Amino acid sequence: MSALTAHRRRLAERGLKRLEVRATPADAERLKAIAKMLAHDDAAARALCARVVAERRSHRTRDVDF
Repeated sequence: MSALTAHRRRLAERGLKRLEVRATPADAERLKAIAKMLAHDDAAARALCARVVAERRSHRTRDVDF
């Protein structure tokens, strides 16, 4: 089993999924911080998710739903 396969298996056991995104250098740190917050699945993460969903609805984007 490769190290990456093992890493993904451990993440899956914790209910997480590894993903890759493209971002500008200016946005990279913000996106990392958001991802870390969402991974905790606590009240702060749920509040952030709700805020993002509301913002997306107000702009009527066609991206993936949360």
